[in-house]
Amino acid sequence: MSIEAIHMMCCWLSDDADFRRRHDLKRAIFAILGGQQGNLDDNALNAIIARLEDDDNLVQYEAISTLTKFTALEARVLHAVETQFLDPEMHVSVRCSAIKLLGKQSRLDDQFVDFLVHELQGGRPQIRIACIEALAHHLNDDVLQSITTRLNDTTEYVRDAALEVLRSQPQRSNDVFQKMIALLDRSEEVFGRRHIVESLGVWPQSEDGIFNVIKTQLDHENNYVRIDVLRALENWSQISDKILDIVAVQLEHHDCYVRSQAIKTLGSRRQLDHSVLDAIKTRARVDNEEALEEAIRALITHSQVDDDTRDIIIARLHDEDASNRSAVLKAVCFWSAPDVEVVDLVVAHLKDDQWNVSVQIDALCALRAWPQLNDTVLCTIADKLGDRDNAVEDQAAMALMNRPQPKGNAMKAIARRLMDKRGSSLNVLRTLLQGLVKWPELDGDVLCAIAGLFGFDKGMAGLDHIICRLFRNQPQPANEVIKAIMVHHEHDSSWNRLEALQALGTWTRLDIDTLLTIATHLEDPDSHVQDAAFRVLIKQESPPFVMLEQHIPSLYRISLRISFGAHVYWTTENGKLCIVMGFRKIVWNDEAEESESRSGTDSSLGLQLRQRAPEWLRDFGLGKRES
Repeated sequence: MSIEAIHMMCCWLSDDADFRRRHDLKRAIFAILGGQQGNLDDNALNAIIARLEDDDNLVQYEAISTLTKFTALEARVLHAVETQFLDPEMHVSVRCSAIKLLGKQSRLDDQFVDFLVHELQGGRPQIRIACIEALAHHLNDDVLQSITTRLNDTTEYVRDAALEVLRSQPQRSNDVFQKMIALLDRSEEVFGRRHIVESLGVWPQSEDGIFNVIKTQLDHENNYVRIDVLRALENWSQISDKILDIVAVQLEHHDCYVRSQAIKTLGSRRQLDHSVLDAIKTRARVDNEEALEEAIRALITHSQVDDDTRDIIIARLHDEDASNRSAVLKAVCFWSAPDVEVVDLVVAHLKDDQWNVSVQIDALCALRAWPQLNDTVLCTIADKLGDRDNAVEDQAAMALMNRPQPKGNAMKAIARRLMDKRGSSLNVLRTLLQGLVKWPELDGDVLCAIAGLFGFDKGMAGLDHIICRLFRNQPQPANEVIKAIMVHHEHDSSWNRLEALQALGTWTRLDIDTLLTIATHLEDPDSHVQDAAFRVLIKQESPPFVMLEQHIPSLYRISLRISFGAHVYWTTENGKLCIVMGFRKIVWNDEAEESESRSGTDSSLGLQLRQRAPEWLRDFGLGKRES
């Protein structure tokens, strides 16, 4: 951006009479200036600094936020920002933004660090949080101790901010450890408690000390405390056997959510003792819903699908409770190679209408995760494309995708679904078509059904573009498919005519009747349709030029326009109109002509370009390109 444009915007910033309350415009100007760090001179920087004293809080905030984007700031700028922060009358958002800016600097004045430490002891919670985050980049023993005191702050978010800084520091004293442990007794603070337990996973404290803390928390009378601690343990990179043993004890807890989280925490470990796996297997036999799902998932991910586990899965897929069947269906998604009996049981949930919608969706999700399915199973999935529930239909479409192309009845079911457009969900059709694009040789029934979808979405879902791409990926089909596409060549919409022509773009042996119909589009009112028709005709292996004799002038005109547009066009550069011809660029105005004359250069080409440009624009549709 030119310095003149930057100065103009800076003038708009300072024009209080016109823009005092127009926050959106000033915000846009600040956003632009924030990306022009290398182009700002002292005048522009002074204009931004001047806005720090604006009487509009939003303008002050945007000014400081803009300065925050700069990597290096002069001392005078930092001093101006410090002034804003030191003023207790300033709006809290402005002060927080100033602290954020100052905290990013590589070095802070000792006096200012002391002032930040002082602000930790009082003021608004937002200010205390901003001070903690700023001091995190400038730690010494005194600062660390001051941040530690905030672990007892009356505001939970301040304590969380202090904890986040302390847990990432190598200087961890026993005093800090004890203060963190004391916070665990505040059972109502979920995130703080979880952060503390997560921190203990890398804390350089004795193993016995940490074990005692975890045991105390897992013996807590409040189930939510147990669940929070178990979730935090899930993120530990390593857990000692002693702690794993007390986690395993939670598998017998009376609360199903505690049991479920205990299974999930144990399942997150790479290796588990056989006794623990046996305990999880027991839960898979008797537990319900979430705990059941986590138990089967843990057994699958730990490669424990033996005959015993398989029998458990089969038995639970026959459970009378639909919620339990859904839990099993969600878990078996992680089984990469289920046996035939399990697959058949999952498919059975699609055939029986008594199963509710959520169970059918879970069954389809499981089938979607298994790449090797026989054609009988795929046919059953394809039949769900006509389901009265769009969510089931959508999952069926996704379950068919990203797998080898099926044959026989499965393809017939897909063709039936594409032909029956009544009540069709555009999302389902789009998903199905995007998957069909990847199948290399679709049969005629499917292709005819797809051709019938041209214009169905009225351009809202992008179906025509997908259909066009699909046809271009197919080998040339039988004539009935081509005729189904040609129906749309007479559509009122030029966009539909264009897409229908482009669908034929890779086929080189079209019959004479089709080519004669395409040739009529050489006179189409839309030049893009003309170009598409030309490209289809010229791509043929043996274009019937004798029969196309009446269209030869149009073919010549369009070919000239297409080749001309590739080499001759107009553009703008530095605000000036230019004609480009090959590698030669001519500025199209009187000043350029005079400049060429004064320099003694031959301006005949420039004159010719300027004289002929209106004619080219009329005859060839001289196009514009970005410089």
